[in-house]
Amino acid sequence: MVQETYGPADLSGDPIFAGGFINFGYWQAVDLDLPLGETERIRSQEDLYRHVLDAAGLAGEPKLLEVGCGLGMGCAMALREYGPSAVTGMDIHP
Repeated sequence: MVQETYGPADLSGDPIFAGGFINFGYWQAVDLDLPLGETERIRSQEDLYRHVLDAAGLAGEPKLLEVGCGLGMGCAMALREYGPSAVTGMDIHP
């Protein structure tokens, strides 16, 4: 379905966007002196979502909307870790 929707514009297949997240990450908690692998890239990308959600103070909100959700990985993480009753992802790509 992802390939059908995004075709060659699907960035999630690029190793830099490992794990299906399409963002460049938040690297504060990652030791950049060590070799970087898929685990560290995914952690940095999840940490970017955590950083934004924490800064927005959305803990306890019943519903969230992510505009520009891409493949919905951030929506899934927010639902799993922040406990809203619903997360809606919206993306401009047809």
